[in-house]
Amino acid sequence: MAKPDKKIWIEMLEAAAETYPDAREADQWNQALGKSTANANITYLVDHGLVTGLARKRMGDIDSYGEITITSAGLDYVSEDGGLTSELGVVTIRLEAETIQALVTAQIEMTDATRQEKNLLRQQLQALSKEGHQRLANQLIRLGLEGAPRSIEWLKTLIGS
Repeated sequence: MAKPDKKIWIEMLEAAAETYPDAREADQWNQALGKSTANANITYLVDHGLVTGLARKRMGDIDSYGEITITSAGLDYVSEDGGLTSELGVVTIRLEAETIQALVTAQIEMTDATRQEKNLLRQQLQALSKEGHQRLANQLIRLGLEGAPRSIEWLKTLIGS
């Protein structure tokens, strides 16, 4: 069984983008690549919602695709600027309470505080409410950015700007 190949499915997406909003015939890929390879790549794109495909079935299984139509997600994927997906997309970063606790606990352990002070801090950390964890995370991020020497240069390097 053939596996999806990025070079092939990128070519398929770009070809389908050229005919958008109309469908693109898939027979060229069936002939050039063979049905197995073409099917694997088109099915992969369909599964990820980047194209829709008109499947030709034989005995319940996909024999080949007759055509594909690129979706808005597919257009945005091949667009240099990411299209509306990048403009409308919101990046959500979730830090679970356990993750915050583990990070802070590790920092507590590295301090010069006494064992008694460390135990008290760990207990207080574990007793925080959901809102307390949220406030703690916000403050830690703020303090980290304020305390980082040359934070703007550091961010540029980290982000790759």
